[in-house]
Amino acid sequence: MLNRIKFIDEENNSEYTAKVLAWIEANNKVNDCAEISFWSNRKIIVSAFKRCEAMVVVNNQDEVIAYMIWSASDGRLHIDIVEVSKEFRRKGIFKAMITALTEKFNDLLVLSASPIQQSMNVFKALGWEMVVDKNGNSKCYKILRPGLFFQNTLPDGLVIAIFSKTDVVNPNEYVDYYRVKERPNHYVLKYFQIELDEERKLKMPIVTLFHVDGYVGIYLNKKLITDGKTKHLFTNTVAHDDISLLILERISPCNLELLTDFFAQGQKKPPVTSSKKSVSSISTRSAAEPDNQSDHPNIKRRLRSSSAFFKLHEPLKQHQAKSPSFFSS
Repeated sequence: MLNRIKFIDEENNSEYTAKVLAWIEANNKVNDCAEISFWSNRKIIVSAFKRCEAMVVVNNQDEVIAYMIWSASDGRLHIDIVEVSKEFRRKGIFKAMITALTEKFNDLLVLSASPIQQSMNVFKALGWEMVVDKNGNSKCYKILRPGLFFQNTLPDGLVIAIFSKTDVVNPNEYVDYYRVKERPNHYVLKYFQIELDEERKLKMPIVTLFHVDGYVGIYLNKKLITDGKTKHLFTNTVAHDDISLLILERISPCNLELLTDFFAQGQKKPPVTSSKKSVSSISTRSAAEPDNQSDHPNIKRRLRSSSAFFKLHEPLKQHQAKSPSFFSS
């Protein structure tokens, strides 16, 4: 059987939105306690399809057998919902969807998701990294492009130093931003020696685990220029939730005057300042659990849900058909 992956665009939007809604409505009517429908999330799904941040997998009768929706910005794509028809699970469909996604959007730095523990084997098999926040919730991410390695000692040149709660070896040790700010030399910092082009873009991006309230110091030739939280220093950082990622691909300062000397060292003259929106992390949901969420207003929303992509406890012997082949369109 030849399955096809189709990315949603303006031309096929209406057709496949209707097919996906019909499918999940049918599932909602026949589901049992072990099979939860996404009918309560239909507004979120419709919104993603309208934004063309969605894909479907169809069989040779053009019937939808899987779909995925996401939010993306500033090099990061967070998978929101994935649902695969029960009879097509464990056949490589999710892997094929991820491959098609990264091939189409080849400028992505990171994929992220928040599955429950039962789904972790799916992500581990595909090379995703796992972290656990202070509440015990599992999160995962996959870095798609090489990023800067940090140094343990402060080097010369342009440097961004960070300290995050995620770096604390003892989880019971309380270390907040203000404590680090008062005595930065007392704590082990990650030092990223950066190179900028004329548009303030890093020649190699920074992608690292980071807490939203972590400490950031900016150095020029070992002299501290300024320090603070990322949201006070940069307009385009992505650092959300208890454990998340700091992603810096371009330096967009909140206050250009504070960093004039910093930029002058890396380029001839500071360009006009620009601003980018940041994206908050969105909890992933799946066919395994219910989630009564409100409408999906925009990509900055934060949806709380313990979630899974697939129901992994389903007996493998039920489906022994040959894994289907895919092509995307």
